[in-house]
Amino acid sequence: MGSVSMKKIFVYSFVFLLICFEAFAQQVTDFQWEVHYRGNSIIITGYTGSDTVITIPEEIDGMPVRWIENHAFARKGLTSIILPTSNLDLIGEGAFTQNQLESVTIPDNITSIGAGAFAYNRLTSITLHHRFSFIDYDAFAYNPITSITIIRYGWSDALGDDNGFKQAFIDSGRQSGTYTRPNAESKTWTRR
Repeated sequence: MGSVSMKKIFVYSFVFLLICFEAFAQQVTDFQWEVHYRGNSIIITGYTGSDTVITIPEEIDGMPVRWIENHAFARKGLTSIILPTSNLDLIGEGAFTQNQLESVTIPDNITSIGAGAFAYNRLTSITLHHRFSFIDYDAFAYNPITSITIIRYGWSDALGDDNGFKQAFIDSGRQSGTYTRPNAESKTWTRR
């Protein structure tokens, strides 16, 4: 192989690596973040991108994303989010408030959701897993929710104002399952 061919291969490889790096860097640069004080994980502190459908990364710079800071994604016009299914432990207060989210699945790796984290969206359905140590008040308040699926026990005053769900949950013995109501104004929930 001549030196011209080797140079071409080197140049093409270099350009390919630059393109890959640029694509990755552009995705990560939409997120504002900082390294946790212990230096072993990432806290997402904000979002500067214009996409309304986003995927929260599992890792940034080889470190796991463990925390979404208070109000990090508030008022960004988001219509859909995909949360990481590993690493992420905590969603801060008001983290996704005042967007246009219609449904959300909270993976079972998340153990804590702050006050008003998903408040003032368009959520009609929520799926919650069992590992919660804490769901703060109003976490899902002011949404037209008609379906809540709870996979094992774990609930607090996450819907805020009394819309009948809490009593239905208590009346059913705080059992897991899917609770539905005919519309967002109804205070009658049925467990399936």
